[in-house]
Amino acid sequence: MIQRLCIFTLSVFFLVACGTKKPGQNGNPNDSTSIKAYRENPDATQCEPNWSKDNIVVNHWLNEPPTLHPTNEYTSNRNFVFGYIHSYLLLVDLRTLELKPDLVKALPTISADGLTYDFELKDGISWDDGSPITSEDVIFTYKANSCGLINNAFAKPYIESLLDVKAVQGSNTKFQFILKEKYILNDYLSTYFPIMQRKVYDPTNVLAKYSLATLRKVEEITVINEMTAWAEKMNGPTYGIEVANISGAGPYKLESWEKGQTMVLVKKKDHWSAKQDQSMLQYACYPDKIIFKMVADENAVKIEANNQSIDVSTFLTTKALLDLEKNPEFTKNYHFGYLPAYNSTYLMMNCKPDGVNHKNFFTDKKVRQAMAYLTPVEDVIKVVYFGKADRLVGPMHPNKKGFNKTLTPIPLDIDKANALLDEAGWKDTDGDNIRDKMIDGKKEKFEFKLMYPTDSPVAMDIADLVMESMKKAMISIIPDGMPMGELVPKATVHDFDMTFFAFGQSALPDDFKQLWGTGSWTSNGSNLSGFGNAQSDALIDSMNVELDWNKRIPMMHRFQKMVYDEQPVIFFMASNRKIMIHKRFGNATMYYERPGVMLNNLKLLCSPANGTSNVQ
Repeated sequence: MIQRLCIFTLSVFFLVACGTKKPGQNGNPNDSTSIKAYRENPDATQCEPNWSKDNIVVNHWLNEPPTLHPTNEYTSNRNFVFGYIHSYLLLVDLRTLELKPDLVKALPTISADGLTYDFELKDGISWDDGSPITSEDVIFTYKANSCGLINNAFAKPYIESLLDVKAVQGSNTKFQFILKEKYILNDYLSTYFPIMQRKVYDPTNVLAKYSLATLRKVEEITVINEMTAWAEKMNGPTYGIEVANISGAGPYKLESWEKGQTMVLVKKKDHWSAKQDQSMLQYACYPDKIIFKMVADENAVKIEANNQSIDVSTFLTTKALLDLEKNPEFTKNYHFGYLPAYNSTYLMMNCKPDGVNHKNFFTDKKVRQAMAYLTPVEDVIKVVYFGKADRLVGPMHPNKKGFNKTLTPIPLDIDKANALLDEAGWKDTDGDNIRDKMIDGKKEKFEFKLMYPTDSPVAMDIADLVMESMKKAMISIIPDGMPMGELVPKATVHDFDMTFFAFGQSALPDDFKQLWGTGSWTSNGSNLSGFGNAQSDALIDSMNVELDWNKRIPMMHRFQKMVYDEQPVIFFMASNRKIMIHKRFGNATMYYERPGVMLNNLKLLCSPANGTSNVQ
């Protein structure tokens, strides 16, 4: 399926020209002629006797999304599922990284000043109850996501540039986006938000009474009873947990959700997508069912694969896949590979602790730099990832345009770290082999908790290496493991000392506001460390409206150097994406971008009755 905008980094730049234009005429440096974004695997020429003939795809994942709420929460797994149960105005084609229409007839027409986008919905698109999808649903979707009472802080930076969304008079299929300024993400605004059915999520049409601008004013709408009542229900579990209330305009529907085990999607009958261009990835829907199966234990995953109990995985550890490919039966049954991926793994430090529950360990830049010198990143890549990862040195992937090549990896250097810690006043004054320091009149030991996800097979291995290395500098770390579903909420509200965190990114240019803007810290967004000040915010804002790459790249270099010098996080690596797809399916393409595999495109080869292949 074509993927919608990947949070944190999916962006685009476009040139202002006279007259009208459409997305795709943007001067994007990462165009389809310069990027190889996928790997095709040949269809099997024969089916093995023990291959299943069921037209059901079983997809393995390590953990399930906390909710499937249409506006709130954000995890890659939630978005993976959304690709099948929801529809969007536009999507990004994972083969070409180009924008493609989904619910609209064509890419929008854009005014000469770049601030008005004109769209028209397709004919014949409808909700599950048979009612047509209209501009009213689109307007509601963007109003709901803009509303200050909705708990979607992660999304707010991406919709700030939307001044208004309004229907074209006399039409229920034509509408306009009105933007307040040029912005590198404007073209992709319509790829991020799944379109919601207004009469389901706002049956009394409350939001229609208020302008988008008014809905952003929390102080004004908090005193409006009907608004607070609507927001309370919208933010609640009704639309994120209760299976009967989770639905969208996509070709699949959530049939069941057994927490911690499986999530089952079933293909809708007579869905409008079947009449669309089947060369579009989002419309070629072959499996009757898609089952997401949670298996966290590495050994259990290998057993499942060797037993052919799972068809697809993009969550294999490097070790697991290396072990599996030693088995001839596995290589006979599965396509597999290690693909480049624009993800990032950091060791986050709490740079703005409350001073009570979390002490001021990392408020000093010298201490943060010392932590980087104490972290054996190269050992982690070699030992834990078996060399199948790319070292990161800053907030950009080194393969991306605009990367600051003057930045060099910080090496493991215990002596350098000890010197920095001494300069910062952290010394062992009582001979207990743990550094200490007087803070606010009280002696504090340099002893903190390292929060890590227990449902990540490699996290504890990394934690062990980090703890052992930091012990050499007389720093005591208390391991604090918990499921990812518990870790993410704690990290989001800054309830940690140090924690592992990984972010999915994209091959396209970056908007740094979500991860590094101070507003994303105060709003409990994705700036978990608390990095930033007025100067860094101003630089981010300038980059976001600068469409000339010759001017933007020097700004990007300055920003990367700023983050590098401050070291609010310890930069680890971008790990390769490990993918396996059972050979009983054709169209087994592997994509560099998330989610890595389009489950709806997998075409059963081994059952002549379904007409999908001539393979016997």
